[in-house]
Amino acid sequence: MRWISFSAFLSCLLFISSGQVFAQTWGRFDVESTLGGTLAVDSTATIGRTIAWNTAAQEHLGRYVWPELEANTTFYKGGANDGKRAAVSNARRSRWPVSDS
Repeated sequence: MRWISFSAFLSCLLFISSGQVFAQTWGRFDVESTLGGTLAVDSTATIGRTIAWNTAAQEHLGRYVWPELEANTTFYKGGANDGKRAAVSNARRSRWPVSDS
């Protein structure tokens, strides 16, 4: 058995992270969106900074069926991924309610 040192996974860098949440409901239809950033305080040229944006839309078609469309995008500024963007979209449905209310 080989032991792995946890120091390989640790960082001594300081980050500032913040986010905002927005939501709107129209009857059985709702849209939620989040916007957040992770900003490195030092080593910005090496690590870079990221801005993440997520938006989801749901329609409640019954007690257990809530189809949802979601889009996630991450923007990179500085570092190895400077100017790049990662985007993911998906569609899903829920069979179980999130809460009883």
